[in-house]
Amino acid sequence: MSLASDSLFGVQYAHARCCSLLTLGEREGLIRINQHLQIPWLIEDEAGGDRVEGKFRLNDLTSWRLIGELVAALDDFADRDRVDMGHWQKTAISISKAFEDFWRSCRIWGEVKIDSPELALTRLGLVLVTQVVLQFLLEDKLGISALREL
Repeated sequence: MSLASDSLFGVQYAHARCCSLLTLGEREGLIRINQHLQIPWLIEDEAGGDRVEGKFRLNDLTSWRLIGELVAALDDFADRDRVDMGHWQKTAISISKAFEDFWRSCRIWGEVKIDSPELALTRLGLVLVTQVVLQFLLEDKLGISALREL
């Protein structure tokens, strides 16, 4: 197995982890995967229920790093001239590493789910976006199966 294959296994693992987190979120009643999801990305004013402009719910560094990696990948998807397999491998590896950092530092279950279900749902929303982007990279750009479990 080559170094690229070893690294891409990490990408497959991150994708499978995303899938298992989403399945657990559905089992616990936080989300319904096959329905339109309403992710509370913005913090709402508690008094009136209005959204507070510019108050993004995910404000920790690991969330921002993952979001940055995802946005960079989406920008690259639009650039049809980038067909270099090495570029897509590096992109997938960067996203999977950012996801692992996010998953290690940003809890979804336990106290977070009980005390701040909106934050738990928002974090699951970021997991969902990560899963979709990793699946696209693995299957469409790298020609590798995006396994739902390992």
